[in-house]
Amino acid sequence: MDHNATNMDEKLVQYLDGELSTSEQAAIENALANDAALKTALENLKMTRASIKLYGLQEQVKTVRKQMKEEQQVAKIIPMQRKIRRMAMGIAAAVLLVFGGYMTYHYFHITPEKLFLAHYQPYEMTTNRAGQANTSAIVRDYKAKQFKEVIRIQPDSSFTATELFARAMSFIELHQSDSAIQSFQQLMVFNNQSGKPQFKDETEFYLALVYIRHKDFDKALDLLEKIKKDPSHLYYNKVTDSFIRKVKKLNR
Repeated sequence: MDHNATNMDEKLVQYLDGELSTSEQAAIENALANDAALKTALENLKMTRASIKLYGLQEQVKTVRKQMKEEQQVAKIIPMQRKIRRMAMGIAAAVLLVFGGYMTYHYFHITPEKLFLAHYQPYEMTTNRAGQANTSAIVRDYKAKQFKEVIRIQPDSSFTATELFARAMSFIELHQSDSAIQSFQQLMVFNNQSGKPQFKDETEFYLALVYIRHKDFDKALDLLEKIKKDPSHLYYNKVTDSFIRKVKKLNR
């Protein structure tokens, strides 16, 4: 490479950068005025520097655009996350509101029948108590859920404890609360006289339920509170504080 040409290129760069002394700047300008090739070289140098500058600007623009795009994506994600959280909170609040409303309605609209049905379960007579004959028509009909047949026999007949209990439960199934109460009371008298109580716990629990259905709340509460005080009672776990509170609410 021509050493003088290299030096001149450096001088042109220094000229464009304003790094020459006054005398050197005057010498370059004089040479440019008289040397077309040198002037062309200066123009090419300007174009090269302009291209480099433009490329730099373009890269800066790309970088800025990329940053802006990333910021926009983050900005979109954050509001979306907030929106999702707000929606989730809104849904949760709505569910709680509906559930709370349902529970409030359910609590303040208790009826004797609803409370009865909530705790009543049909009694499955599967055991033969006190050696009583399996051939009892009342017991067979009760097991077959032929409740009308169970109560068909006149009440002045002599019944066993099992038969009295089967009749009482049949009256419950047939929505004859008065007769169910009467049969349970007969069974309680029978047990007191025999000295060998049968279906004692069952009678107390189901009689309490019938009292609730019959709106005899004081009598129902007496039996329920008796059961609640006896951890050995068969129905102890079924008589909860909530159950008793609901009966008391009905009794107001």
